[in-house]
Amino acid sequence: MKGITLRKRGDRLLRFEKEQRRTRRRPCDLRRRQRRHQLRKLSGRLPQLRFGHLVRPDYLPAYYTNYGPGCNVAAPGGDASISPAGTSAAQVLSTLPSELPAELGTDGADYGYMQGTSMACPHVSGVAALGLSYALAKGRHYTVDEFKSMLLTAVNDIDSYIIGGTKNGMVLRNYRKNMGTGSIDAYQLLMQIEGTPLPAG
Repeated sequence: MKGITLRKRGDRLLRFEKEQRRTRRRPCDLRRRQRRHQLRKLSGRLPQLRFGHLVRPDYLPAYYTNYGPGCNVAAPGGDASISPAGTSAAQVLSTLPSELPAELGTDGADYGYMQGTSMACPHVSGVAALGLSYALAKGRHYTVDEFKSMLLTAVNDIDSYIIGGTKNGMVLRNYRKNMGTGSIDAYQLLMQIEGTPLPAG
């Protein structure tokens, strides 16, 4: 009888301790669950854009760019192949982790020149974020489709630069009309949000 009483008390104590731990964790866990739910909900509503078109400083396609169906907009990605010898002039200046080992040639620098989708993606996502924050400041609200359309029309034409036969071994005619709507332009997006018409051309 005494053993049964002790076991019951032990079970009750274990239940009490579990409840205490659960109660202590609940506010944090609840917030974490709410954040995860909000992110999942938001990710399904974000514009789905593919921006595999990477352009050089001269508005021509980079040697490694995607083109054709499935990509919507172009962004600066840099192109080391056209940089003058010994320079990184045609690449994109970006942040670097200063903890990288010295054999990678970064010398512990916080900034360096790179190329690729890792450069183009921040351009597009940065323009989108800037546009959303500006819209919020202006009290403007857009549906996902409206904002996506604004992003896709806030561009500079690049087809007018893709002329001639070949350049740096690239057959330029393959890229004409295959580089999305153009090269993304933050100023044009902000002017659309502002409601200021841009001059033609």
